[in-house]
Amino acid sequence: MAASSAAVAAPLLANVAGSSAEAKAAEPQSSAITYQIGDNCMLCPPQPCFAGCPVQAIYFDGEHYRINTDKCIRCGNCTKVCEIGAVTDLNAAPPVVKPHDEITRDCDFLVVGAGTAGIIAATIAADLGGKAKKVIVMEKAKRPGGSSFYANGVRFFSTKWQKDAGVPDQFDDYVRSAMNITRWQLNPRLVENAFRSLPELFDWFCTWEKPENYYELAADRASKNRKQIAIKNWDHDKSRKVMHRYIERAKELGVEFLTQHEATEFLMNGESQITGVRAKDPGGITVINCKYALISTGNVLNSTPLMARCIPEYANALRRRAGHRLPTNTGDGVIMAERAGIPVDYDNVCITYTGPNSSLALPHLRSLDQLGEAMYVNLHGKRWVNETYVQLDVENGFCPALLSQPKCMYFAIMDSKIATMDPMPLAEILTEGNGGGRDVGAGVPVLDENGNPISKKQSMPQGMPAPGATDRGIGTAGGAKGPVQPFEDFSRPTIEQLKEMAKLPGRHVCVGNTLEELADSMGIDHKVLVAAVNRYNELCAKGRDDDYLKPQKYLLPIKQAPFFATSHYLASDGAVGGISINENGQIIGKSGPVENLYAAGDTTSSRFINRGRERIEIINDNSWAAASGFLTGKNVGMRLKDT
Repeated sequence: MAASSAAVAAPLLANVAGSSAEAKAAEPQSSAITYQIGDNCMLCPPQPCFAGCPVQAIYFDGEHYRINTDKCIRCGNCTKVCEIGAVTDLNAAPPVVKPHDEITRDCDFLVVGAGTAGIIAATIAADLGGKAKKVIVMEKAKRPGGSSFYANGVRFFSTKWQKDAGVPDQFDDYVRSAMNITRWQLNPRLVENAFRSLPELFDWFCTWEKPENYYELAADRASKNRKQIAIKNWDHDKSRKVMHRYIERAKELGVEFLTQHEATEFLMNGESQITGVRAKDPGGITVINCKYALISTGNVLNSTPLMARCIPEYANALRRRAGHRLPTNTGDGVIMAERAGIPVDYDNVCITYTGPNSSLALPHLRSLDQLGEAMYVNLHGKRWVNETYVQLDVENGFCPALLSQPKCMYFAIMDSKIATMDPMPLAEILTEGNGGGRDVGAGVPVLDENGNPISKKQSMPQGMPAPGATDRGIGTAGGAKGPVQPFEDFSRPTIEQLKEMAKLPGRHVCVGNTLEELADSMGIDHKVLVAAVNRYNELCAKGRDDDYLKPQKYLLPIKQAPFFATSHYLASDGAVGGISINENGQIIGKSGPVENLYAAGDTTSSRFINRGRERIEIINDNSWAAASGFLTGKNVGMRLKDT
């Protein structure tokens, strides 16, 4: 999620190239009170505050977005477009927070977490239960929405819209495919119910909104003979508007949103029934008693205790903020469930690695993230991998290898020639149907010493794509896609731009006229780095990489000053799992399902299997959030309707 399009990359690149001077100019030159971007800013794509500022008062200093107070005209656009409320109006009177004694409230259905799953669950439950039933959504952030504004679109199939357009109903094929992918280790009733919830969700949406305002029937990428429902023109803004429409609809149905309420404890009656939730609010403690409750608190990536227990190698990794790495993604629901005596499935907490990203956290250096012709060293200055592996098998090969490095980071070392030359993408990636890699079935090709393939592309049995086929290669039964495109549409920065980036705070881009100067800029012992580069240059001259068997044509010596090092980290779309649910979305406790407690979205681990830390899932994250949210909300709504 660090980059969304070349259109975003270009203006930001220009912005950073001049930002060292801009940073000085941006220091307050007057006492003007203006807006301020707080530390909860997550550098979200497509940077709506930056793109929407009419006077270009917002700039990036290498670590945070800042506002040039001399340029700001106080139009307030940045506060309107920030979905998480990271922009504060310093000229406005601070909110009055009155300390209060413990508040107790009652409701019929309490949703903890206002992302895709929680919002959809609350809306359908309120619709089915009727306005006589009280539905409350509790959210720890300043605004509802969570990661829903930054996630990929929901995949729909077997809807009335598609059937009316003549699209064949392939529901059973999708369910069988999903179960085959996950080795029939999941509950087939849950898979079927979740998949059935997707067309039901869309058809219900069509009863109170015009789908053509947001969606279109587009050609399915897997087959020209089928049609998929997609956000119009893949417009990211329309995807956000869909979620805003769900929030509006929820409020129309009487749903109450309690923001800045951080749930801390489930109140239980024994092990089989929840009676309420205790939460911190700005003025004290609020207890909400409820008949039914849903945990939909999102992914758990920012819970260091959970990471240390489940994926210790990643616990101390650099974790840049992004759409799936919100500051609020701290695993609250999972931790609260365990405190309440509910078993937590720690073995199935998985991180979705998306490959290396520039530590600058913006698109500026994305063209260098997978640069096979550079030399990679870890934070100690030691070479540690065949650099072309980053392009061959990013997620099943390179990512696990990067996990073993300090902070899961590396520097890409290059000289001026490498930094400015045209990219050298590897030869066509061959597929072997192993179910892994960034693309479905992507395997590691057999290459000769020059990096060229020595075997022909294997023909693949074609399986039925599951509706949530993801770019992590999960979601089809053996289907093969084309070669990986490591550089997308992003052009490389110039030498001058790299030098300007090197002036920003942090060691995102380092430069030196000598290797010793480069080592100082990187914070690495010169002797270690110089020895590593000298060894690498010797291997380049020899024409054979005796250390890591890098193909010969990618062995380019590092000789032409100035020298550069770009910093990269192991990025992810978040960590998911922890809570097991049954086919109705009810949480499974020690003695069976907890009758009135449900879970949906990223906090659940019942939609995927964990095969050696490779997450094999039935459907993508946002589609699962929508499906499980609708499933649980519908079940609660029907029960409320009957009471």
